[in-house]
Amino acid sequence: MKPLALHFGLPGSIVPFSLVPFGLPAEIPEQPDRFKAERIHVDRWQR
Repeated sequence: MKPLALHFGLPGSIVPFSLVPFGLPAEIPEQPDRFKAERIHVDRWQR
């Protein structure tokens, strides 16, 4: 965590113990089509 403290200019008495990244991705990948009709059951149970 020392590089993090140096990056943010924290004094020596402050020790970071965690980093939580947040934001938006640069690219949003296309989602694969996961729909499968055989997974749908109406009024019955199949294995």
